[in-house]
Amino acid sequence: MPDWNTRLEVKLGDATITPISTFTPTFNVPHTVLHSVEDDNVGYVRQPFTFTFTMGVPAVASAVADLTELAANGKEFSVVVSGEEGRGGLGMVGRRK
Repeated sequence: MPDWNTRLEVKLGDATITPISTFTPTFNVPHTVLHSVEDDNVGYVRQPFTFTFTMGVPAVASAVADLTELAANGKEFSVVVSGEEGRGGLGMVGRRK
């Protein structure tokens, strides 16, 4: 049975801002098929790829203010995988791996 003792977190430098509750990535690879009078599907035009993601985070304490400040100022942040040791996985306080 898998050991689900990891989670995603938003980090700024070495400081954890907040854990991530939900993470939904979306990949878009658009193209337009070209047809001619003589034949269908003779080629295609590739458009720029896009990658977007939606994160859900708990609205607790200063995390809301910190994330709003990051967004308003256009600062970069990291999405990292964090792991915990000990019984109960992430529900208990443990040591970082």
